[in-house]
Amino acid sequence: MTRPSSPTNARIAEPEDNESFPIQPILPAYEQVAEQLRNLMVSGQLKPGQHLPSEAQLGSLFGVGRTTVREALRLLASQGLVITYRGVKGGTFVVTPEHSTISRYLEMTLGLLAGSSPLGIEDLLEARIILEVPATRLATARYNDSQLAEIAATMSDQATSNEEMNQSRFHTAILKASGNQMLKVMTRPIFDVIRTRLVRGAAPPDFWSQVLDDHQQIFAAMKGRDEEGAAIAMREHLLHLSDVYRSIDSVLHPNLNVLRPRSTVQLVTNGEEDR
Repeated sequence: MTRPSSPTNARIAEPEDNESFPIQPILPAYEQVAEQLRNLMVSGQLKPGQHLPSEAQLGSLFGVGRTTVREALRLLASQGLVITYRGVKGGTFVVTPEHSTISRYLEMTLGLLAGSSPLGIEDLLEARIILEVPATRLATARYNDSQLAEIAATMSDQATSNEEMNQSRFHTAILKASGNQMLKVMTRPIFDVIRTRLVRGAAPPDFWSQVLDDHQQIFAAMKGRDEEGAAIAMREHLLHLSDVYRSIDSVLHPNLNVLRPRSTVQLVTNGEEDR
């Protein structure tokens, strides 16, 4: 059988757009090991408190050297997912997660992102409104007497030298009173990063008196169990803060900001009230 001849100028067709292939870069070996262990934790196959196999055993399971395993475990430890103890009864164990640990990790990660252009002050401000307005509504419906007293206590010295500390405590107390641990875990890192990123001393002279007035309005609505009024007051308070924070941040970090109109922030929360 005669084999058909090929044209001398025949070439293998190449795609017009090399970026059209859904190819994902291959991660370093230690990151792949860490990723698989992390997935096993998330799926529940590795449980909190469980003792992991030794480095040698893990290396055999993954087909990598002990150095690669050791780097993977260091990465997981930096994320608060495993902890290593020395000694006869030591080893590496899956960490039992705590709210504070998760919150600290989120704060660290958000802080790193906030130092680069992908995550600007506008993203942080909008996310805070989305989370804290519903949290205030929940807190108004759910607080007990001791939680209400805790919120009130944060306002006692707010017009003096403890403004910033009490501003943070006021919001933290409301998140606690919401009774939803996830709201607290997700929201605290956001306003902690905002506080770290900004220099509050650059705020206008009447800033803290405005903050106190806002807090008093929020508290009055909460005390009267006015869920809608408290949510609206919190939204307006966060919008006041956003205006000031945006101005400060534009001076401190001019290259990291993509300004969006104030109405964008309002639309994010108005939909919730229209439902």
